[in-house]
Amino acid sequence: MMRLFACAALACLLAFSSVGLGQTPSRPVERPLTPAAARAEAALRDLAADIREARLMLDRAADRRTRERIETLLLRAETQANQLRKDLALATAPAAPAVPQPASAEDFATVLKGLKAERFDDGRLAFLELAVSKRYLSSAQVRTLLSEFAFDEGRLKTALLVHPRVSDPENFFTVLDTFKFSSSKEELRSKLKGK
Repeated sequence: MMRLFACAALACLLAFSSVGLGQTPSRPVERPLTPAAARAEAALRDLAADIREARLMLDRAADRRTRERIETLLLRAETQANQLRKDLALATAPAAPAVPQPASAEDFATVLKGLKAERFDDGRLAFLELAVSKRYLSSAQVRTLLSEFAFDEGRLKTALLVHPRVSDPENFFTVLDTFKFSSSKEELRSKLKGK
């Protein structure tokens, strides 16, 4: 029976071998502790105290009552360990990357109006350099903008300019329909592959 308690205590210790007893997991000082991480640290401290107490009691266990207390402490430690694992997984899970949102319909209408006010492709391209520097566009919005250009050369330069600011790059292939010549489509594909 004593061997069983010793094995259970050893299993708890091995589960947390990367963190010493009485210590908390190391974390960068400059990052504030999230509530989940704070709960995990507190649970880890409690767990370490329970395991230390169980080890001391196990060494001196002579009667049934003491062994039962050790068993209770180890069961509680296992429960806390499971919860701690969940809390630490939540606290240390990388945050999902923020998905950029394309310009609203109203905002895009303003950009489109400004683009149409430019008479030549060079002016349109210069306008878009400023317009897309702080906003994202959907692939459908880019298609609309490209259709305002008179020549494939302007469309190509614009497509390359706005590509890093597209909110749905998986749909960017749809802008190829706006090009008149297959050579322009090929040039865009090859330049985007090189990026």
